[in-house]
Amino acid sequence: MIDPTIGSGSGLRLVSFVLCPYAQRGAIALEEKGAAYQLVHIDLSDKPAWFLELSPWGRVPLLLVDGHALFESAAIAEYIDETTGEPRLHPTDPVRRAHNRAWIETASAINVALHRMMVAATAELGTPALATVRELLLRVEGQLERGPYFNGERFSLVDAALAPALQRLTFFEQIVSGLDVFGPLPRIARWRDALLARPSVQRSTASELDQRFRRYLEGDHGCKRRAEAPCWLLATGG
Repeated sequence: MIDPTIGSGSGLRLVSFVLCPYAQRGAIALEEKGAAYQLVHIDLSDKPAWFLELSPWGRVPLLLVDGHALFESAAIAEYIDETTGEPRLHPTDPVRRAHNRAWIETASAINVALHRMMVAATAELGTPALATVRELLLRVEGQLERGPYFNGERFSLVDAALAPALQRLTFFEQIVSGLDVFGPLPRIARWRDALLARPSVQRSTASELDQRFRRYLEGDHGCKRRAEAPCWLLATGG
């Protein structure tokens, strides 16, 4: 049963952790569509019982739709695209749509490596994750020929999927002296700038997200969880 503290049973409710890039992907899609929704943040260190009942893997995001709980961010984003009207965020051509879906998977791989960077207490743990991020971004760089977005002029679910990761990597650069992620990637840098200027991305960004991101790097992973070791980059620089 859905907990009564998160609202009525009708409408769209997106359940998230404030730093979750996967949930932000869904929020960006909802904002692009102009769809009404309620955002519900939970503490992952103290997951509520109703959430554990609804989420098969105990992970965010969830999209609650008229008593149904949808999970996995790619599935949620496609549901939003298919059910909330125009503009469509996936190409209509089947080949291009499949191509886009494949690059959305790359976004998920970047998010995994990015999280490993965030929680790595030592260079031994963190350096391989940073190398993976750089390698994956270099592959995406080769796909960006037209701009300003992945498919050219039209914003797509690939953009929604990558924007949160690029935003968090920008925070990393701002926080860690000497870290240069985007310098060798001029196309990615221009794409990042276009995405971060997009109203849907700005509206989907949690209040003071940059400061929350910094605290996470410093070892504050949740108000009810003990402090963790800080990210190694805070001590070593880039």
